[in-house]
Amino acid sequence: MHAEPVEHSTPLASSSISSESPSQPRKVKWVLPGSRRSEVRLLLPAMLAAAQILRADGWQVALLKAPTIDQAYLEQIHGALPFPVPVVEGDAYNVIAAADAGVIASGTATLEAALLGCPHVILYRFSFLTYVLIKLVIGRRIMGLPNVILGRSFFPELLQRDVTAGNIVRAVREMAGDREGCLQAVQ
Repeated sequence: MHAEPVEHSTPLASSSISSESPSQPRKVKWVLPGSRRSEVRLLLPAMLAAAQILRADGWQVALLKAPTIDQAYLEQIHGALPFPVPVVEGDAYNVIAAADAGVIASGTATLEAALLGCPHVILYRFSFLTYVLIKLVIGRRIMGLPNVILGRSFFPELLQRDVTAGNIVRAVREMAGDREGCLQAVQ
């Protein structure tokens, strides 16, 4: 059997996120709503609502933009926010490696975050028909790549109607800062 390697299209780059207050511990959360317009449309509003709640706790929030999503579309969805959210493009690995927690659309980015030791929450929201087909074909509750590879649910997964700001906040607070546990899980 011949296998052809497939690489993710996101390039490596470098930068960092600074602390808003040097006297307080840095708490950085990043959101990656996906590389498809439908993922962004279905997930970003709940992600940003959760970000607003977490900002009240002193969290910094960055939005990682996939190169496949145009800036105008992103601004359409997040432009009316009552707080600024820095949009980062081309620096995903460094932001993920520096962050205390992440919220990610299901896909290869979840595996990359796990390998970088970043605690994160995996989100899925599909059209109803797609959801029914996936449940029929896959038939299991654990669907995130790192959880499938681990054979257990280590990274929280929120599916369909469970993708709410409250559930995201709760999951982030439970996972945040457990970089060591995350790294041990993927060893």
